[in-house]
Amino acid sequence: MSELLELAGVAASAARDGEEIEAFLTHEREFQVKVYDGEVESLSSAEPRGAGIRVVTGGRVGFSYTTDLTTDGLRTAVDAARENSRYATQDDAVGVAPAWTEPVPEPYT
Repeated sequence: MSELLELAGVAASAARDGEEIEAFLTHEREFQVKVYDGEVESLSSAEPRGAGIRVVTGGRVGFSYTTDLTTDGLRTAVDAARENSRYATQDDAVGVAPAWTEPVPEPYT
């Protein structure tokens, strides 16, 4: 998980003055075996991963997605989202949500 957080930081650090960047990264591992009557009927394995990037600038939003989680791949995705924002309709209500923090649990009474 720390690797994904570090990669999200790579995307966020590409922000220019007046831009907000939101990055969503995922990396999953799936393994499935189906057995019938003591015999393996099917076996599958997958490792989907990717990053969704949203750039907000001047009330315009651009989005891009990549499965290339290298530094260059993420920067290319940020550039694509930035370019896509140029073609979006301006909306003053658009923005990135404030940073999320863990809620502090209340003591039991």
